Amino acid sequence: MLVFKNPTDRGQRIPDQPGQSVLAALACAGIAIAAPCGGGGRCGKCKLHIQTQYPFTAQELSLLTPQERSAGIRLACCVPAAQADRVELPHREQAQIVTEGQPQREMEAPAFSLIEIPVPPASITDQRSDELRVCAAAHLALSPAALLALPDALAQSPQRLWALCQDQSIVQVFAHPVRPLALSFDIGTTTIAGYLTDAQTGAVLRQQGQLNAQHSFGADVISRAQHAQTPQGLAALRTCIRRQLSDMAASLLQHDDPTAVAGVSIAGNPVMLHLLLGVSPAGITRAPFAPVFSDAKYLPAPLLDLPFTQAQVRLLPGISGYVGADTVAAVLSSGLHKTDQLSLLLDIGTNGEIVLGDRTGLRACSAAAGPAFEGAHIACGMAGVAGAICRVWLLDGALRFDTIGGIAPAGICGSGLIDAVCALLALGIIDESGAMLEEAPGVAWEEDELRYYLAPGVYLTQSDIRQVQLAKAAIAAGVFVLLKEAGKTPAQLQRVYLAGGFGSHLTPQSAMRLGLLPSVPSERIVLLGNAAGAGARQALLDRSAWAQCAEIAKMTDYIELSLRRDFSDLFIEQMMF
Repeated sequence: MLVFKNPTDRGQRIPDQPGQSVLAALACAGIAIAAPCGGGGRCGKCKLHIQTQYPFTAQELSLLTPQERSAGIRLACCVPAAQADRVELPHREQAQIVTEGQPQREMEAPAFSLIEIPVPPASITDQRSDELRVCAAAHLALSPAALLALPDALAQSPQRLWALCQDQSIVQVFAHPVRPLALSFDIGTTTIAGYLTDAQTGAVLRQQGQLNAQHSFGADVISRAQHAQTPQGLAALRTCIRRQLSDMAASLLQHDDPTAVAGVSIAGNPVMLHLLLGVSPAGITRAPFAPVFSDAKYLPAPLLDLPFTQAQVRLLPGISGYVGADTVAAVLSSGLHKTDQLSLLLDIGTNGEIVLGDRTGLRACSAAAGPAFEGAHIACGMAGVAGAICRVWLLDGALRFDTIGGIAPAGICGSGLIDAVCALLALGIIDESGAMLEEAPGVAWEEDELRYYLAPGVYLTQSDIRQVQLAKAAIAAGVFVLLKEAGKTPAQLQRVYLAGGFGSHLTPQSAMRLGLLPSVPSERIVLLGNAAGAGARQALLDRSAWAQCAEIAKMTDYIELSLRRDFSDLFIEQMMF
């Protein structure tokens, strides 16, 4: 099978296995194509130009327009790789991924340091090993990686070394002073954020965001967990995420010395961390939703295929099968666990994590919002990339919008979707029940569905509105369950923290109008940005923060929504706008 990355590239041959689709073959080769349904032929998003004589499947006849079929557009999940003569890949757009979070807090107990060690020379009267002489001079133990580097370092500088230290151990030794570095990652279902920091000061040197390459296997954690039910599927997902982290690490380091990486921290939801370790997440997807692990993990970097022999990887602890290390990191970054103010934290993505409480105790739940807020399962939905409508408002009764990059609209992302539904309510295009009114101006039947065009080629359907209702009802019902458990009302909330990329781009007034957020004064709403990424950095660099992660997990009571009748009642109630 020949793959063209763009029309000017030379063809690259991609091997395929018997029975593989084009989508699966590309995913195994590390080429990620969006497939929200996980390759099930239901979403129609994995559109590519494919030269093949293979007949159109029933799914393609249903999901592709006649114009697309005549132009050679096929669904990558429906065409067998063995039947594809040539595939043309689209240009990859850079996603607008939020990496910024709370400013770095002052470290109470820095975890890493660089010290200078005068090394006494060996002599006929002092025949101690190099290791013993260095350890005695530093009053610290030497790690295996430091031991391997010791001969070269002493050969270059026999009487003076510089040691990169963590706690009571020498992580690495150098013949000259270096700047200690640290890497942190937040692995989300949709996006991954990576950070390179100065390990002594906490200053962020470089940061990077990418779409999670696993999106070829589905837009949500359930789709990916189902794909991981076979050894081959689990291995493919594990390889995919490890390859991406390794590539991101290399990009973040650029020309820095990789041996100066003192440590790595990783936060993520439970399914993502299970897939990273190559551990089956099957138990999370069925009652009683128990993960294989949730405690913090200490792992050598090479075990995760990261090219740092000297670095230890720390996986932050989680709380339950659906409230994981990313939530713990977000709570840490917000300071929610140390405040006297009743506070609500929401991280809304394909899964919505919600935390309520103060320093006396926390309650948490997970609401299955689905991937609508990430642009999946929406007719013209897309990720936050160039051309996505990201903001919608009314001006003199007319609809206006902005797109990412300021270019012609190609689709709509989550924040734009919330604004757009709010605007349609104000215009009377949809009513409080979410019904799109056929007689309303601009509403028309096309291809057996009601549509309202926001811009040429970009429209919302009745089904899209229902997806928004389902997602927002799940989040809102989860909030009310936690408030009920605490014996509180929305009026008593003193802070509402919005974490994550979606929360950062959200227009709070639109979200409150739809009922996605509880109605509170706007000054009580705090946008945290990527709080999970900020918490992952903080936990790695500050020993006291790492201890707080375990305390946060311990002090949080998890509320299982599926067992509660009141959640079902609230969910139905919150379907209304």
